[in-house]
Amino acid sequence: MNTKLLIFLYFSCLLIFACTPKKEKKISEQQIQSIENKQILLKKTKLDLIFQELVKEKNFNGAFFWREKDKIVLEQSYGFAKKNIPLNLTHSYFLGNMTETFTALGIFYLEKKGLLGRGDSILKYINQFPYPNLKIYHLLQHTSGLPDFKNAFLKDNNSLLTYATNRNVLDWVVVEKPPLTHLSGEKIQFSNTNYVILARVIELVSQQNFSDFLEKTFFKPLDMSQASVLTYRKPNEHLLKGQDFRKNIFLDDSPFMYVQGSEGVCASALDLQKWDNALHNPKGLFYELSQNLRQTPPISPPSQASGWAVNGQFFFKQGNNMGYKTAFYYFPNENRTFILLSNNNADKFNEILKMVYG
Repeated sequence: MNTKLLIFLYFSCLLIFACTPKKEKKISEQQIQSIENKQILLKKTKLDLIFQELVKEKNFNGAFFWREKDKIVLEQSYGFAKKNIPLNLTHSYFLGNMTETFTALGIFYLEKKGLLGRGDSILKYINQFPYPNLKIYHLLQHTSGLPDFKNAFLKDNNSLLTYATNRNVLDWVVVEKPPLTHLSGEKIQFSNTNYVILARVIELVSQQNFSDFLEKTFFKPLDMSQASVLTYRKPNEHLLKGQDFRKNIFLDDSPFMYVQGSEGVCASALDLQKWDNALHNPKGLFYELSQNLRQTPPISPPSQASGWAVNGQFFFKQGNNMGYKTAFYYFPNENRTFILLSNNNADKFNEILKMVYG
């Protein structure tokens, strides 16, 4: 059975449920729950079949996690780590910009400790920072106007002769003083530069390097045993190689792979299940602190929160680098989470996402 047929059947079933006429007879909460459970089971079955078919077509290789309230509906790996070696839930993926959820919560963690304030000027922490009016919250919510260092570095061939570091990015900001793209706080514009600077603020305030801070503050307390920040000195032994299965080439190399704050975290599906629980379970370790992540700037439409992007009634973060494609979707009204991780440069990644949360 091919993917198109499975997707057709999937949406057909959804349409049948949507078009079922309502009976005038009042139904109980128990009956409503029973109907919802059947719908969830049907969707789970269809998604599982579609993922299996996508693997056969080399259109997906990775892991999927789905939680409804306090129940895990589906948590499964699909595909292979190496030839004839199946993937499992402990394999790690380079998360890309999903790293920002960790960086942002790190800022709020230090704020709760009384070590900084989100209204502080960046100049308070980084000497010679050339934009005295930029505050921490401008960077958190991508309203700073700082241009993206990746665009600038890609135009400079000399910058690509080696791997970029956070030091390179900070030097570029302080020495080159690139013009702001707009007045701070005026509008939302995503820039990787914002979270590289926030990582440096975390280092200066905590007196730890960024990777050690995340390890001690989040990874160890939550038992995220496969999670780490990617560095050339400390490789992650659980990390899958990013590749393109259709072209049979590896893509696990980038001049920006060691830049931290905006990217850099590697984690498994099991790790992210624990991260989701810590943030979104009322009994979770960082539940109270995580409410700060949903604060949006007073700009319409509020497309960015702190560490998350916003789309109507849900929050999400995606990563796309070196063949890895990742996504974390959270629906607060329904208390629902979807996490999708892939290491094969999946062409149909966005189609899969729409099928998952649609």
